[in-house]
Amino acid sequence: MAIFCLSLSSSVSYQYFSLMRNYPTQKQETDFTGTAVRTTKTTYAGYMKPTSINVYAGAGTGAPISSTLYSYDEYSANYCKNGIPGLTGVTGATGHDDNYGIAFTARGNATTIQHLISGTTYATTHICYDTLGNVTQTVDGNGNPTTYDYSENWADTNCIPAGTLTHAFPTTVTDALAHRTKKSYFTCTSLIQSTKDENDIQAGRNGTTYTYNEFNRPITINYPDGGQTTYCYSHDSNLPCYTTTLPPFTTESRLISGTMTLNTKTLLDSYGRVSETQLTSDPDCASGDRTDTTYDGLGRVRTVSNPYCAASDSTYGVTTYSYDALGRTTQVTHPDGSSILTSYTGRATQVQDEGNGIQSVTRISQTDALGRLSSLCEVAPGPFVGAGASS
Repeated sequence: MAIFCLSLSSSVSYQYFSLMRNYPTQKQETDFTGTAVRTTKTTYAGYMKPTSINVYAGAGTGAPISSTLYSYDEYSANYCKNGIPGLTGVTGATGHDDNYGIAFTARGNATTIQHLISGTTYATTHICYDTLGNVTQTVDGNGNPTTYDYSENWADTNCIPAGTLTHAFPTTVTDALAHRTKKSYFTCTSLIQSTKDENDIQAGRNGTTYTYNEFNRPITINYPDGGQTTYCYSHDSNLPCYTTTLPPFTTESRLISGTMTLNTKTLLDSYGRVSETQLTSDPDCASGDRTDTTYDGLGRVRTVSNPYCAASDSTYGVTTYSYDALGRTTQVTHPDGSSILTSYTGRATQVQDEGNGIQSVTRISQTDALGRLSSLCEVAPGPFVGAGASS
């Protein structure tokens, strides 16, 4: 048994399977008085596959409040629909042993998963597989099937020659209404090259297509309606925004309609954090509407400015953040000088809002040992708004 203390009096204790110490059989959580408030019990089958995970209120007796049950390798049960067998044989795939075919049913695949709804009623999901371990179909609790096809649909032959059988990715997913989603992939990176929904397929469109740079970051996204998003990275010598000038930055351009674009620029500091964002397509601000961010010595956000064209703008201002030793926010000071104050005592959190110039409201919340809200009260020097309300 292992015990981990969460505070001065609450704890989480674990019990483990006697032969396999990495497999917990019980997890028990206590409140601040040492009373068990939640117990999770797990049972296992062969090869340490879980057969049940039951959650109980209190010390672990009585009926569970949450339950998940698992069954494995039920390939002869014919749970799946539309002619999909429980286990589909696939031969010729790269890196696969074809001698281990459908006759070998000890595979450790979860074929039935049941989730407790209430009482003794469970929602049951069935899952079918191929001999490569891919899911070929799922059938939900209402009997609706979703089918997965892994036929090759590569966007190029640079790293995988034409005709090579991999069955690596689900290239067509068909839901219970026969609506399809089709995807193609780049052979060298496995990144998505295109995605088509049923509307794209019926209309013969390319769907949404993607290109990337050598660091696998997106360069262009083209949408079926003619929209486009392009990205540029200042350190990439193959792109038009390349520069050796610091700080590094990225740009994003979204085609809104016709030739109108929404252009943004993001500047990074020497640690790769966002230090400034600019809206560079504002016709009323040639230098770009900017938002500045600074950080403290521990990497936490220290200040964030309002968006501005010039520091002399009437709306210019800076919001400042303060933290305690645990990294929790203790004060947020707005540009007008008003503040939100937060303090922490044990399981209680007190928040005092910035007020309306006349009064402020203090909210005190408490959580139980499981992190759930257990009580909340609000205190104000004057009456609350609403019939029958009082301070």
